[in-house]
Amino acid sequence: MALPVPYGFTFNPKDHELIYLLLRKANGNSLPVDEHLIEECDLFGKEEPWEIFGRGTEKTRYFFAKLKKKGKSAHGSNFVRTAGKGTWKGQDGMIPIKDDQGKTIGFKKNLIYMGKGPNTHGRWLMKEYHLHGVSLQPPPKVE
Repeated sequence: MALPVPYGFTFNPKDHELIYLLLRKANGNSLPVDEHLIEECDLFGKEEPWEIFGRGTEKTRYFFAKLKKKGKSAHGSNFVRTAGKGTWKGQDGMIPIKDDQGKTIGFKKNLIYMGKGPNTHGRWLMKEYHLHGVSLQPPPKVE
C-alpha cells in the first residue's frame, strides 16, 4: 500500500532507488510511494512532450512507460522513440547504475526531444531507466 505524501515532501530519488521501484513495478508489486509521484503514460505516442509534461505542476516528472520494439524481432535492441511530431534521441550510451556493493542493477540513458518545426516549446530532456538481468533482488524491507 502506498504511503500518503506529507506536506512539503519532495520526491527526489537516486538512480538506484528508481531501479528498485522499476523492479517492483515489473514484478507486479505495489509501490511504496503515492501513485501520483510516478504515473503510467505512453511517452512514445501521438502526444508532444509539452502536452504530457504540462499536465502537472512539478518541473521534474516521473513516468512508467513501455518501450515498443521496432520490427517483428523480439530479440532486437532498437525501440520506437517517436513522440508526436518528433523523436527522442539518445545523447549517450547506456550508463550503468550500481548498488551499494558495486553490482550493476540497471542502466540509464539520456534522451533529448528533437521536434519537427519551429514551435517545439523549449528543450525537453528525459532519462530512461532499464533493469539489468532477471536475478536482481529487491532491497531489504524497512519496517
